Amino acid sequence: MLKGYFDDLTTDLTRESERIRRFFASHCPSAGSNREALVAKLLAGHILPCIGIEAGLVLSSSGEFSSQADILLVDRLSNAPLHGHRPIPLWLLEAIYGVIEVKTQLTPTEIADSVEKCVRFKSLQPRFDDSFQRQKIFDSLFCIWGFEAPQPATARKNIEAVLSGLPRAQHPDFIVVPGSFIFRGGRYFELSSIGQAGSPDYNRKLAAAGGDPSKLLTEDFEMLELGTHTLVAYLYWLNSWLHGAGPRRPDMLAYYAPDVWGKKVL
Repeated sequence: MLKGYFDDLTTDLTRESERIRRFFASHCPSAGSNREALVAKLLAGHILPCIGIEAGLVLSSSGEFSSQADILLVDRLSNAPLHGHRPIPLWLLEAIYGVIEVKTQLTPTEIADSVEKCVRFKSLQPRFDDSFQRQKIFDSLFCIWGFEAPQPATARKNIEAVLSGLPRAQHPDFIVVPGSFIFRGGRYFELSSIGQAGSPDYNRKLAAAGGDPSKLLTEDFEMLELGTHTLVAYLYWLNSWLHGAGPRRPDMLAYYAPDVWGKKVL
């Protein structure tokens, strides 16, 4: 029964995307916005209810911004945006669990555009509140969602060409095309494969590798052709990561220069 449910969900997504193509063929921005809304609605019904599904810009304590994100996964219980009443609010970097770029077609050009945004996002340095002891994962995910893509073998070649020369930590964590394939890379691939550095699982694997961290992973990413199982695999892995990440909030003082506070009144 569960398989049938997710098979139907995948079919419904494809049908809705096709309807958007027909009715908004002459207005690409509207088509893109409607597909983003499709993904946001799907996530709202299938990921942890404590996760906020938002849009907007991401601001770091250095004053740098990310590119505007299609979908942001945020810790809504511990954070609120700046200018939250505006169409494009500002979210502090530390509130973000993940960014999702939604693409109609995963062409080489669209992959390159998304990876450029990924590199920019992952270059931002979070400054978390150290007193928040329940936080367990300090990375944020970058995901690319495509509604259409070439055959998996061709898509893999296109992805490899764009990622060539980039360190694994700057790779997207997921590239998902429901009904076709899923890519796992970046820090997610590292953490899910070998565990957090210093954890018992990591230490066991490091000992088995003779103490050489470079031998823990023999490939930079994994790409799986899962057909109709793609969607459930993505949601399962995403929810597992979100559940393990724990709550997060920023060190607010890091957003202020140390000399702006004034002085003590004696």
